[in-house]
Amino acid sequence: MPPAIMTKSWFVILQSQIFALVFSSIMTFASQYRHLFWVFIFAYVIIMSLMTTELGKRIFSKKEYNEIVGSRKLIEVKRTEVYELMMKDTKLSQELRPQFRASMYSFLIMFIILGYFWIYSSTVLPYTSASKDVMIRFLGYLIMYEIPIGINTLFQRFVFLKAMSQVVQIPYSYTVYEKGITGSGVLLKFPLENIEELKTDLFRKFVEVRIRQKSRRAPSRIRFYTKNVERLSELIRKFGKVK
Repeated sequence: MPPAIMTKSWFVILQSQIFALVFSSIMTFASQYRHLFWVFIFAYVIIMSLMTTELGKRIFSKKEYNEIVGSRKLIEVKRTEVYELMMKDTKLSQELRPQFRASMYSFLIMFIILGYFWIYSSTVLPYTSASKDVMIRFLGYLIMYEIPIGINTLFQRFVFLKAMSQVVQIPYSYTVYEKGITGSGVLLKFPLENIEELKTDLFRKFVEVRIRQKSRRAPSRIRFYTKNVERLSELIRKFGKVK
């Protein structure tokens, strides 16, 4: 797992813990809001789903970004051009299947967690919430929220990130500068480090940068679609110091 994603993974867990404590406290100490029980449940599930989606995104340095965009612009590829070439790439849909599976798994885990909440609220919660001991009531709600955090964390670690590691990242628009490449969800600083391969496909119209990751067996793959494949490949090799 790349360091940026590892850091974000712990941040997601921390956010989940904060939401669990806040919601548990509200349900325990603000009884006037208990009628909103399922509103809190749905809000909690949606928040966890959004945080899981954010987990797949990389964290970029603003300093590096400013340094790159401050250098001379070499080539810019618009969204319309990328979409056009993607639509013509007959092999792309098969390559994107892991990403589609990860999205389907996200929906599945959401329904599993909703089912868990329904079972817990019907079996365990009536006993803990009826207790005169405030701590038991609080723990009853806290455990209710903590178990989905565990389920979601295991899902992220063993399913979502594994599936996402096989995904080909495709910027829908991007700009190449003398000091790097910026685009939708992508920031590469020149010279490029840990390059495993720079793949050029003249037929499918793309240049793919494959970067070795110490914590992953499979390299990170970033694909740049362009009508001027040879020009883009030349620029990346020259300014990215790729042999």
